[in-house]
Amino acid sequence: MRKQEKSGAHGRGTGGDPARRRTGLRALLLGGAAGLVNGFFGTGGGMILLCFALRHDVRAGRDPRDTFAETLVVTLCLSAVSAVVYALRGALPGGFPFRYCLPALIGGMLGALCLDRCPTGLLRRLFAVLATVAGALMLFR
Repeated sequence: MRKQEKSGAHGRGTGGDPARRRTGLRALLLGGAAGLVNGFFGTGGGMILLCFALRHDVRAGRDPRDTFAETLVVTLCLSAVSAVVYALRGALPGGFPFRYCLPALIGGMLGALCLDRCPTGLLRRLFAVLATVAGALMLFR
């Protein structure tokens, strides 16, 4: 029988480290909020993640491009789950989403290839402009 290791300040796993506990709670709340928003609206979960994770990661000294890339992976998962639920409920009209899939895949590949070449300051400004324009279109159309 292997001896169980005690870690943390009080032998309760990571529970003894308040910084790790806060990070875990922040990830749980942020991930939950992103999933809820994405499920409700069909989009937007990645924007929530990116805004908060980017701020945290920049403070931690991480390259913002890594945060953008990681957020895309989470957004893919959120979107896949939302799409399956919508499909099971019969909420996807025939053919509509599929006419956008190939162009979106090509655009996604091009964007991913350009990510490393884009200065981080420009990347943040472009994202902010895109989010602002999308929000304005939703409000005024």
